[in-house]
Amino acid sequence: MANKRDIVTSAVKMVNAGRKMGKDTQCVPSSSSSNKVYYPTLYLEGDEAKLFNGIEVGSMVKVLIEAEIKSKTLREKGTKKTTEVSIDVKKVGIVK
Repeated sequence: MANKRDIVTSAVKMVNAGRKMGKDTQCVPSSSSSNKVYYPTLYLEGDEAKLFNGIEVGSMVKVLIEAEIKSKTLREKGTKKTTEVSIDVKKVGIVK
């Protein structure tokens, strides 16, 4: 029988959020960092940060977020189309 964590995570669609910076991005890094992958950051404090007590820095965790979509923007540059979404985080949890 599958545990609760496996059931929850199998129902969640995950995508790689990393982005390589370069000529097709809004921010162009120096040539020495052109192969570096950048990830979006979520900064938490207060009660939601306490969820991470006892978890070592550098550990990989699965975080569940309830959020309200505030805006969606379709950007077109030549033939490339990208969608940007802005969300307000309402609730945060850790999948254990």
